[in-house]
Amino acid sequence: MTRAIDWPPGLEPENCSFVAENTVICDVEPRRIWAWLVRPLTWPDHYAGASSVRFVRGGEGPLLRMGTCVSWRVAWRMLGLRVTATVDRFEENAYLGWSGSGFGTRAHHVWTLERSGSSTRFHTAEAQRGPGSKLLAPLLKKQIEKTHQSWLEGLVRAAKNGAPS
Repeated sequence: MTRAIDWPPGLEPENCSFVAENTVICDVEPRRIWAWLVRPLTWPDHYAGASSVRFVRGGEGPLLRMGTCVSWRVAWRMLGLRVTATVDRFEENAYLGWSGSGFGTRAHHVWTLERSGSSTRFHTAEAQRGPGSKLLAPLLKKQIEKTHQSWLEGLVRAAKNGAPS
């Protein structure tokens, strides 16, 4: 069974310019993937699109938790955009969501991990709304799906190689 996403008010798919979704099915236990996902300072090690990660408020790290605000640079084509988001959904080893805004756009990004037998369904979805995301929806959705797929696969690779130090 696929877990329903708990979208924040105003960021439900029907109210957004687009929703980008990606899924990986793997044989890694959710807790092993989670260990990497909630350590944003390690993201650049397995996700080439992330750099300059820092904690803004809600903790010095190294782990994300409810209320943590984190910022990172996202490499996108020839642009580098700074993303700042606050964790507003958190269920250990199963569900992580953060929301942020910038450049007239609001977004919510969620990660779910579900175990079924010997397989884990690792899913991510991001919904965006606002003038910029509306104008560039087809291009943004395609690019976000490409980078999120890379991020999912990088997290799975990291988890297969062991626990973070």
